[in-house]
Amino acid sequence: MDIPGIMDVDNELKVRFPRDFTTPEDADITNTIDTKLLWDNQVNSSNISIQKVDGIVTLSGTVETFWEKTRAEDIAFNTNGVIDIINDLSVSPVKAVVDKDIENDIKSAYRRSVFIDDDNIDVNVENGIVTLTGTVSGAGAKTRAHNIAMYTSGVVDVMNNLIVV
Repeated sequence: MDIPGIMDVDNELKVRFPRDFTTPEDADITNTIDTKLLWDNQVNSSNISIQKVDGIVTLSGTVETFWEKTRAEDIAFNTNGVIDIINDLSVSPVKAVVDKDIENDIKSAYRRSVFIDDDNIDVNVENGIVTLTGTVSGAGAKTRAHNIAMYTSGVVDVMNNLIVV
């Protein structure tokens, strides 16, 4: 969060299009997302399925990295006519990485970062799922810690439980 004192936001906003707004047909939205994913050189979309019903897009299938999963969601979400995303993509790394190696890679990256005090962050990895706990000095440090974990080889999910103090 970018506002001092705000730790979390529970967003219960619902999106509705104006009455005079013409929303694209479900098939058109699905095709647009499919094309965007196909043309994005950061995401291998060959194993991604897309379904859209009443403005809600469901992504299913597999990707090789956790960041591809979040990138595919961002691409779909930024498509005209999409109200919400259900991201059911599974992360299936091409190369198995030992949990301890993932943990060491993340901790090493934290030590190299001038924005993160690695002494206050605990990193736990189980079956490729990274859990971050501890404290950080600001929202930027929390985001950086999350992104470092997300882009580490072998990670299948990130649970960011860091607290901004």
